[in-house]
Amino acid sequence: MTKDIIRFYRIGGRRMRIHACVTQEQAQEWCSSELTSTANYFDGFTPVDQYNLTPKYASYFAPTKEYH
Repeated sequence: MTKDIIRFYRIGGRRMRIHACVTQEQAQEWCSSELTSTANYFDGFTPVDQYNLTPKYASYFAPTKEYH
């Protein structure tokens, strides 16, 4: 089952689709990283196309300090 990784902003309720159609394992890897959560946002995953948003990145990669 594929997932979308969504960035949820804590103020204002905005959302940004970071990755589309990744595996459950990739979504868990991304969202459990300390690099994907700040005081302003956190990343979570949802079923594919729950939010109709264009993905920020074209293909999946593991989170690193350079991904911003």
